[in-house]
Amino acid sequence: MKDISDCGYLALSVSQAIHLFHLQCMDYSLHVLLNSIYEDFDKFADDLLENLQGSRNLQIKSDLSEYPTNAPKDVNELMMFLDQFGNLMDSFGEKDPGVLNVINSFEEKLNKYVSLLARFKDPKIEMGMFKEELGNTKFNPDNYRAPNSEIQPDKED
Repeated sequence: MKDISDCGYLALSVSQAIHLFHLQCMDYSLHVLLNSIYEDFDKFADDLLENLQGSRNLQIKSDLSEYPTNAPKDVNELMMFLDQFGNLMDSFGEKDPGVLNVINSFEEKLNKYVSLLARFKDPKIEMGMFKEELGNTKFNPDNYRAPNSEIQPDKED
């Protein structure tokens, strides 16, 4: 990885890999959570690359073959990857305020997703437990508090 734009290209590839994992998932709750994760990776890639395109005249690549990503085998592998992706974004020491805003916003989501995915690692937790809590709505990590977690929903005034 040469610069922060590589994170954007990698995020496009990761979005597809997580999408495949999502399609293979038979648990409703995890399926809904994975849907949010791959959509947020796609949005992050779009926001980051468009920001770089505007501020640095980045020419967008049409071939992503140098960023191959396989679908995670399980939740543990996905959690490890999300954590590593956050570290990768930090490793470039980005200074541009617009780019930093995109990165910081996405890192907050990554941290919440890792915390929520941890519930699916615990064999004592019933895999379908989110179903009643989520209904048929899109999962929004900003409005959900995982039990035994420090994550708090935003207060509405």
